[in-house]
Amino acid sequence: QIPLIGGIAIIVAFFFAVSLFPFGLSRFRIFLLCLGCLMIVGLLDDHHDIPAAGRLILQVLISSILVIGDDVVLSSIGDIFGWFDGNEQGLGWLAVPLTIISITGIINAYNMIDGHDGVAVSVFMLSASVALVFLVVGGDYALATLLLIFSSGVFIFLFFNMGGKSVRGQKSFLGDAGSTCLGFFIVYVLIVSTQKEVTPIMRTVTAPWLIGLPLLDMMAVIFFRAREGL
Repeated sequence: QIPLIGGIAIIVAFFFAVSLFPFGLSRFRIFLLCLGCLMIVGLLDDHHDIPAAGRLILQVLISSILVIGDDVVLSSIGDIFGWFDGNEQGLGWLAVPLTIISITGIINAYNMIDGHDGVAVSVFMLSASVALVFLVVGGDYALATLLLIFSSGVFIFLFFNMGGKSVRGQKSFLGDAGSTCLGFFIVYVLIVSTQKEVTPIMRTVTAPWLIGLPLLDMMAVIFFRAREGL
């Protein structure tokens, strides 16, 4: 039986590496707290299945702590009509609830796409690679370093678990603790990158292209499950 410890290994290694982080971490303290809490929820779900409703409530609570406690809010959805007139479509009072829904949705999208070996981590690595370029060019070196450290652990997991046989003949599954944290990390990076008041690192309309595949997969899963009455 293949153990569901891949995600735990990635997150624990990440937190250990972060302790050697060359920058102050006060900016990320709430995010790191929420990431650790989400890993624990996923760990409990891997060990003993948590009812879907209970798991969703916990994910919404963690997302709310990040949004309200750290002011990580999707306040605008950008120039979605491509008018390039400097005006962006704001969300007003819907910003906070829609951000919580968005974060929770991406968390579950990555969880649902983790159906085959290497799919979730490969999708994450593609998105993270593009986001890393934007962060470096945009000058947010602290978040870029944080993403690089996390992506390094994900890459090592991918290297040892791809193919029919791993490098040493042993493999581990990512598990809910890993897949949900992948989604949480990338959506945090995208929101922070697109919602800066002065010179955003990334255009808001660019972000959906980096997470489009997990979202489309989640929509397909929901549609087919609803059609089958599951």
